[in-house]
Amino acid sequence: MAGWSDHEDVHPEEKQYSVVRMDEWKAPSDDDFAIKLAEIDSIEEAPTTVAGRGESIVILDKDGNTVSVTEGPEHPTDTTTRDETE
Repeated sequence: MAGWSDHEDVHPEEKQYSVVRMDEWKAPSDDDFAIKLAEIDSIEEAPTTVAGRGESIVILDKDGNTVSVTEGPEHPTDTTTRDETE
């Protein structure tokens, strides 16, 4: 079974980092388990909220290493910001 970091298409190609949404309700082998939302040059450009229970926003560097993680809310009405989790 492939792990989420094995999804080469989520690694940044043109910029320093990629912003990836992970859907933890899906199996890591599913194509839409990890989806690249954007590429950014600075961590400061990353989104600061996650809207979705069971979702995470992960910032990856060019080697596929996790630089930052923002966990989704435990309850659909909760919100989590990146600043609160770092």
